[in-house]
Amino acid sequence: MKNINLYKHLSIITVCILLLIGMNKVVLAGPLTVEGTLSLHEDTKGGFIWTLPDQVGEIFTPMLTIHPSYLLVLDEEKVSKTDDLMMTTHHYFFTILEKQSQMPIALLDIQFRLFLKGDVSYHLSLSQASEDTHLKNLVSQNVTPPSTMDLGLTWAVLESFADGKDTNHIKIDDLFQITYANVINNTTSQWAPLLMTDFLQPVASRSDTFVLPKTAVFSNQMRFGMVDVYTLLDANVIVENLELSPTTLLTKRISGRKWTARLPLPKSETHQTLTEHWGIMSSNHISPFTHNQDPIIAQDIRIADLNRFRKLRTDGIYYEVPSSYIPYAPRAYWRVPAEHIGQRFVSSIQNQKKRGLQVTNTYLETLSIMSLNHSLPQQNDIGFWITEPKSRWLYDDYGIEAGFYDTRFSTDAALFIMDMYLYHKDMHYEGIPHLSSEDSNRLMTSLTAYADFLLWYADRFSFVTKNGGLLIQDYYHPTLPHAPTHVSLNHLVTEMNFLLSYSLLLDRQNDSNQKYPYLELAAKIQTAVQDTGTDWIKDNHDLWYAYMPDGSYGLLDYPRLTRNDLMISLVLLETVFGEKDPIFQMLVQSKENYLIKNNLPLW
Repeated sequence: MKNINLYKHLSIITVCILLLIGMNKVVLAGPLTVEGTLSLHEDTKGGFIWTLPDQVGEIFTPMLTIHPSYLLVLDEEKVSKTDDLMMTTHHYFFTILEKQSQMPIALLDIQFRLFLKGDVSYHLSLSQASEDTHLKNLVSQNVTPPSTMDLGLTWAVLESFADGKDTNHIKIDDLFQITYANVINNTTSQWAPLLMTDFLQPVASRSDTFVLPKTAVFSNQMRFGMVDVYTLLDANVIVENLELSPTTLLTKRISGRKWTARLPLPKSETHQTLTEHWGIMSSNHISPFTHNQDPIIAQDIRIADLNRFRKLRTDGIYYEVPSSYIPYAPRAYWRVPAEHIGQRFVSSIQNQKKRGLQVTNTYLETLSIMSLNHSLPQQNDIGFWITEPKSRWLYDDYGIEAGFYDTRFSTDAALFIMDMYLYHKDMHYEGIPHLSSEDSNRLMTSLTAYADFLLWYADRFSFVTKNGGLLIQDYYHPTLPHAPTHVSLNHLVTEMNFLLSYSLLLDRQNDSNQKYPYLELAAKIQTAVQDTGTDWIKDNHDLWYAYMPDGSYGLLDYPRLTRNDLMISLVLLETVFGEKDPIFQMLVQSKENYLIKNNLPLW
């Protein structure tokens, strides 16, 4: 994340300091407004208040405050508004000065994202003002947690209730959290209502303020995240320091409540560090428990788990780092190039609508749009998405360094972009198209770039079967030579599925003449699977995971992933070529026989 280089903006800071001499607060000439959609005002105590647009602004008011010993200096020249795909991003940069010395202490980056249907997300990132901290590339050792400094920096969101009624007790009957048993995962986690016994109450002598559990909390119209304190490692790897994360607060107000996140400044002599906090405010409802429970959406949000199991940042979604990756540390996360969460969410919306269900919850759509805007900037000029950390396994077996191409992750990223394009291209909201012609062209350009890269890659990094089929290798480094890699069945058929889907998309757009190179490669992959058909099947009817560089088969297959990919292939092959493929059917049936025989679930 880019920080303000204070010394490149001395003129701005000098002007601010001159304005602040003898004062306790930052002075703005008036509200700072970007095209009337979002406005920023100074309050009477040196903090800032945002006015949100339209209906969401009638419910929520975000505000930023700091202890009087420090000053919040807004860099007005850096305030920006960017029109992204189906969302608008408003960006604010602050420098925090120690009041007495006027020395810069910290940098605060705040982003608001405004979405089509009225949701507004915010993301805060706080870091030290200096930028010369060295990043260490750790293999498998503990990272010393940073220290923290209390600046009295507080982010609060005031929420007003529509009925305007005041009660003697704070409203908590719409609050829910994801809870874990012994480990942080999304298979055993559960939704749970937030009960009064979950609060540490009261705060000091105040009976109207309660300490929330150290977790993300969902209300009817808000997702209020925990405060994360991160240590930054190399290759976009971050380490969670849960013990340093302050608890968040909930305060009763007349006809409403106040959500508060306290933001400590992390400091380390060996690593860069950040404090981050994000949330979503909505004029719709985003909780799966509003009115009646929506079990599908509740499961989607729980499985996604952007709280502890995964982390959401402004540039993507981060997963726990496998112990075979470098750098590695306990409770470390890395940015995955495939936007699986966005893909799950948009698929869920489509499936529900196909069943005639009305999807009124906007959380899934908002996160899928956010994911789309994460994915596009990560696609490189060659056309694929890079995996940034180093895999010890791939390095030991094939000599592949960090920054490599993973065919599955990149193909999944492209499939997600295609799903978003197909879902949104003909949709309108209040007469406004979801995608402008420029947006549509940008998505098609992305898909074409990846499809063309696959043509180039398959021609150079494949094993050729007896009838001219291509077994495309799983991994590739764009700049450093390495040995040929294995070919996993799930990677291979997913590449074919993308090419077939892209060809169908070109048909819909009356670009049929453009599809033939992609269909030709898809057919060569199909031929490769037909040529090797029974070789994939083990004696116990399970499937081998991969074709190895020496011509053998090996490695342990996933329980259901490859079977599911093959089932998608069956549908696409029949749609495009007009007939079922018996070899693909045989592989699906063999895998299902194995699952049934071993009492393993089919789904």
